[in-house]
Amino acid sequence: ISSERLRSATANALGITTGAHIRPVVEYDNAVSSFNTLAGKEAGVIMYFLDWGSLGTVFDPYLLQKLKEIYPTGGPAIMLTWQPINGRANLDGQSACDQDYNITIPLDSIIAGKCDNYIRRFAQAIKARPERFLLRFAHEMNITDSPWWPGHFGQDDSKYIAMWQHVYQVFTSQGVTNAEWVWSPNYAINPPDAWNNIPNYYPGDAYVNWI
Repeated sequence: ISSERLRSATANALGITTGAHIRPVVEYDNAVSSFNTLAGKEAGVIMYFLDWGSLGTVFDPYLLQKLKEIYPTGGPAIMLTWQPINGRANLDGQSACDQDYNITIPLDSIIAGKCDNYIRRFAQAIKARPERFLLRFAHEMNITDSPWWPGHFGQDDSKYIAMWQHVYQVFTSQGVTNAEWVWSPNYAINPPDAWNNIPNYYPGDAYVNWI
């Protein structure tokens, strides 16, 4: 049954759908199918996490291939929580970042273009795919749990905005048409200081499609 048939007319009109973070497993198609059965409808968005190189490749299509087993045509939008950590100097035999980064990639390094090769290659990999992607990039930037929280570098929210805008510009320079950008702060603020307030991190309407 198509997801269009399972959604109400109101949901279709407003663009509302069911989304879920279903943790990757080997039999990912079975995990997603089980969720759909429990929910009584097909998920319109499936989310999983991806960093900048720990898998040893720019983009691993395994999970998407598993989804094709239950969605031969169409299927959910894929929300990638795209985390700017674990940058690697070499991925798939080609240049990615300027060096290997142990988890944290300094915001200044990203702004300076140290991982531009990776960003361009990732954009090209997304562009070549048939899916609709929602890039939940550098999420929850306003809490200390996030390695890209600017306070870790003695910086403030303006540096995060500069980093986001740089990555956006490099990515979109590749002519990608099947990706949208999701700005996703944490509901809490940690530390609860005025400079760390959620609105201060907003990159601007020109750089964000969804909140």
